[in-house]
Amino acid sequence: MLLQISVLIVAIAFAVLVVYLVQTLKSLRASLEETTAAMRQVNMEVKEIGGDVRSVIQHTNELAIDVKSKLSTLNHWFGSANDIGRVVHSLTSSMKQMAVASEPPASAAKPNAVLSGLGIAWDVWRTIRARRKSFAESKCKKPMS
Repeated sequence: MLLQISVLIVAIAFAVLVVYLVQTLKSLRASLEETTAAMRQVNMEVKEIGGDVRSVIQHTNELAIDVKSKLSTLNHWFGSANDIGRVVHSLTSSMKQMAVASEPPASAAKPNAVLSGLGIAWDVWRTIRARRKSFAESKCKKPMS
């Protein structure tokens, strides 16, 4: 009889253990389902953000290309401004030398300075025309995008 009672106690203990294990497994299953749902949500949001990031990168690339083309256009203007600055510097240097120099008469130095300035201005004008022409030709050769 003692054996039967001990088997009954072991059976009851096993049944209680099984009930607790079932409850634990059910709560674990619910947690896993919540985790799966959260992962699906995160996956969808990452896909949406990825599309937005691609769009931002594409717009940034387009903006960079636009800025680059505008800066290349400005290079011609800066070159022209540099040439004009050189002419002005050359003219002012000639005027300073004329004012300081005492040997040549003023009447002989002025025409030489003016002729020198005109020659420099002519060179600058030819350079500007050549740059405009090359810029216009390069614009015509670029494929339309």
